[in-house]
Amino acid sequence: PWTSQKSRYLIYAEVEINKIPTAIACIHLESLDNKTIRKEQLEVTFNELSHYKRAFILGDFNFDWDSENKNLSPDYLDTWKTLHPEDPGYTMPKSHEFMAWRPDKILIKKEVGVKPIFIERLGMNPIPKYEHHLETQNELYEIKTPSKHYGLRAVIHLDQEPQGETVADGKKTSA
Repeated sequence: PWTSQKSRYLIYAEVEINKIPTAIACIHLESLDNKTIRKEQLEVTFNELSHYKRAFILGDFNFDWDSENKNLSPDYLDTWKTLHPEDPGYTMPKSHEFMAWRPDKILIKKEVGVKPIFIERLGMNPIPKYEHHLETQNELYEIKTPSKHYGLRAVIHLDQEPQGETVADGKKTSA
C-alpha cells in the first residue's frame, strides 16, 4: 500500500528470468501538485524492491523535472536517459494544459549482466479516423492517439547465468 489520494498502490510480480527472481513493478504515482506523496510512494517502492537483485519499474511517474528526478534511487538506470541522453523523449505532447514532458519511465536496477539495448516510444501517430481532422475546432481537446501518453517499449540484455546472491520469497540464496 501507498499513501494516496487516488487509491493508487504498488503492483509488482516476481518472475524467474534465467534462474534469477526478478521483480517487475507497474506504477502510477500520484498526479498534480503532490510531490511529497510521490516521494513517499517512490520510497515505499524502492524499499519493497530492495530485496531483489534484479528489478524493473515501469509506468507513469507523473514528474519530469530535476526537483523530483533527484528522488529516483541511484540504484536504478532511467532507460531513456541512458540510451538517449540528449533527447528529452517526451511521452506526452504539448497540450492546452501542459508543455511537452516525459512522465513515463522504465527504470532498471543496476546489476552486472543487465544492460538496456533499445527503447522507443509507441502510439505517437494519430488513430486513422482522426488523421485528416487534427486541426478542427470541434475536436480540439479530444485524444487523437491511442492514449494521451505515448507508450514505451524497451529491449534489455540479461546475462544467461546468475552471479552472486539472489533473493526468492524474501530469502537470500547463493547463485
